[in-house]
Amino acid sequence: MVKILCVEDDAQLLSLYRRVLTDQGFEVLTANNGKAGKRLLKETPVDLVITDILMPDMDGLELIQLIRSQQAPPVVIAISGGGQWLSAPELLDTANRLGVRHTLLKPFSGSDLLAVVHRALTQDQG
Repeated sequence: MVKILCVEDDAQLLSLYRRVLTDQGFEVLTANNGKAGKRLLKETPVDLVITDILMPDMDGLELIQLIRSQQAPPVVIAISGGGQWLSAPELLDTANRLGVRHTLLKPFSGSDLLAVVHRALTQDQG
């Protein structure tokens, strides 16, 4: 079974991710910030990480850098709706420059999420 870690500081979105992904048969772990995500990654290997970029404590870009430094890193999907100082496209472009090949712009639907998850798993692990 594919194991996915979702890192998101918005509790409603985190709940949506869990519901949509578990309904499709994925095992889902959740973290409400980058530091919690980092702890889970140390404890449990995952196949895919879905991370928001702007979060308290440790942002998604820091988490992406940590993941990319691993010997066999999981696939990463970066998500952003932008922030006060940078737009979502700018933040997602930064994630791309860090090696992330799959991104999602907020807001998005559950079907958008599933499409990018399936594409990421197929392209990067198949």
